[in-house]
Amino acid sequence: MDTMKHPMLDFTVRFFNSVNLQTHVIDWSNPLTSYYDGGLRQMILAEESRSFFPYIIVPDLFKKNIICIVTDQFLCRYIMIPVPDEQPDVLLAGPFLVSEMGLLKIQKLCEQKRIPPQLISALSQYYSTLPSISEEGLLEAFVNALGVSLFGQGRFSLQYIKEKDEVIPSVYREEHVSGSEDTAAKLAHRYEIEEAMMDAIARGDTEAAVRYQHDPVFKNLDERVEIPLRNQKNYQIILNTLCRKAAQRGGVHPLYLDEISRHFSIMIENTSTMSQSREVEKDIVRRYCMLVQSQATPGYSPLIHDICAYINAHYADTSLTLENIAAYFSMNKSYLATLFKKETGTTLTSYVNACRIKHAIYLLNTQSGTIQSIASACGIPDITYFTRLFKREKGMTPSEYKKMLLRS
Repeated sequence: MDTMKHPMLDFTVRFFNSVNLQTHVIDWSNPLTSYYDGGLRQMILAEESRSFFPYIIVPDLFKKNIICIVTDQFLCRYIMIPVPDEQPDVLLAGPFLVSEMGLLKIQKLCEQKRIPPQLISALSQYYSTLPSISEEGLLEAFVNALGVSLFGQGRFSLQYIKEKDEVIPSVYREEHVSGSEDTAAKLAHRYEIEEAMMDAIARGDTEAAVRYQHDPVFKNLDERVEIPLRNQKNYQIILNTLCRKAAQRGGVHPLYLDEISRHFSIMIENTSTMSQSREVEKDIVRRYCMLVQSQATPGYSPLIHDICAYINAHYADTSLTLENIAAYFSMNKSYLATLFKKETGTTLTSYVNACRIKHAIYLLNTQSGTIQSIASACGIPDITYFTRLFKREKGMTPSEYKKMLLRS
């Protein structure tokens, strides 16, 4: 189906994709295979589950324009939207979560459904790849507004449906039960390597982090679906999360963490070939390490930490001066200058400039804009002054730094 025939559906797909929510246009008359749940049922069941939610096929889904928000028995959610004038096409969005699936919650689920404990680690990895949409009220408001746009006020209904809770112990995969000691040892080693990699990223040690990333323990991760590219993307989503937490441990400001995490989330989902996907994977660990090197700050006092956070949030403002910062924090500018120099070892103006150059380095690592646009985005529209500051910090011009990145 060409979603451009339905602008609101096209917008909906782009919105869902921006929050890492997968969408598919499916033929509702055919059974849903394990591709659409990211391989969850194929991972658990002895045979591929040929259909999801077999009892909830709503006969009047199209006739009555019913939009469904479904919770399956594994606590995953899906949104099902009938496509106007395209019966039997349905826009399927999901799976996603409305609350985090922590280890205790996963263990409880396994006990209730008699899922072998050997699957807890694989389930934990699976849930970690799913987007979480905690604001259910906002989601419902969005879906209702979408329904009005697609079908008209009062000409559709929104239904919440829960899959029947079943326990089918006889069909769980036998191979997950056998060899549990060997599996446990491999998992313990993998988590040990992951922790070492995160420590290296937190230090900004690119060489060590990349070495851990290439450890053979990551070569045979659980393959939950038969599509290699999807498995690769699932692993990279986990890797992106691990790197974000490691960089946070290294003292990187949340503003930068959110930006780089979103950047890689989009890149991961936009890859269409294994070679493209491998290129993205090579970048993830290295760019997070460079982010730590360029953005992490030491443990200053609460006041200086707040001032540094304010500078990090307003680096693009050309009026970010000692006088204006002192006025914002209701401080005497001379006292602020003395206190800042005493605690950080540098002047506030030098810190502002260093912050701007650090952000420029980050932009050069993650974006493809011109040097002029990057300079302006960092609050230094004078390209000559920007180049001089950049060379003083990195020992090379912005153009030379950009060429170095392309070669690496």
